[in-house]
Amino acid sequence: MKKLNLLSLVVPIAIIIFLSGCTNDNKKIDTNSIDDQIVDNNTDTVSDSTFTMLEVNQHASRNDCWTVIEGKVYDITEYVLSGEHKPVIVEGCGIDATDKFNAVEKHSISNLDKYYIGALK
Repeated sequence: MKKLNLLSLVVPIAIIIFLSGCTNDNKKIDTNSIDDQIVDNNTDTVSDSTFTMLEVNQHASRNDCWTVIEGKVYDITEYVLSGEHKPVIVEGCGIDATDKFNAVEKHSISNLDKYYIGALK
């Protein structure tokens, strides 16, 4: 009889302990980082950074290539290093390349938005 009473206490306690370990109460979601940033609806990216042309000029090499197109700053270093482009793209590193970009009828870069890092001041 004592075994039955002890068993009737142990089993429910074990079930409660097991089920409490299966919850996701320990996961925390940081929503503050998103709330503190501005969403640019034109590019569907999140950024609150702005850069001067002087800052862009400091990134004028194949290994560190920022460019400006239509007042938006893009870090296209990864794309330049991939080699999936025409050699002329390197001429746009560190400058406002809007005119060069608009002069090209078909671009080899398919997703410029993913390289967006901020706006030009």
